[in-house]
Amino acid sequence: MVSFGQSNLPKEHLKLLEKVQNEIYDNPQLAKSDLDSAFLQIEKQKIEILKAKAYNLYGDIYLVNSDYEISIQYFLKANEFAEEFENSEELAISFFGIASNYSSLEQYNKAIKYYNQALEIYESIDNLKGISSVYNDIGRIYYWQNDIEKA
Repeated sequence: MVSFGQSNLPKEHLKLLEKVQNEIYDNPQLAKSDLDSAFLQIEKQKIEILKAKAYNLYGDIYLVNSDYEISIQYFLKANEFAEEFENSEELAISFFGIASNYSSLEQYNKAIKYYNQALEIYESIDNLKGISSVYNDIGRIYYWQNDIEKA
């Protein structure tokens, strides 16, 4: 599986994507502008392996802006590239993002389905932060459904 921290990808692209990730919640418009610039370079230089990460970031930006349907489409694109390049981390992130959108849309059964897919991957790669995030979000859904015991 691909690990971005250990890969031989151009560091400037990774740094820009990291910058975008850090901007999303503070300034989603700036994050989108920076991501658009980064994505143009990724496309121009044909760095297909970074598309899963970029599409996940687009998904996050649209999720933050409550554009759920657009966000889901970007996470689905990320999912395709993550599968193609066997990038478990980005695949889990895309499933988590899809689930978060469905949770926001109050489509809880779909949300739980995608959270469970993310959980399976996070467990397989021993990503404790991802595992805890999934359990927190599933617990929140059960709480909203007034199923306190499951929550």
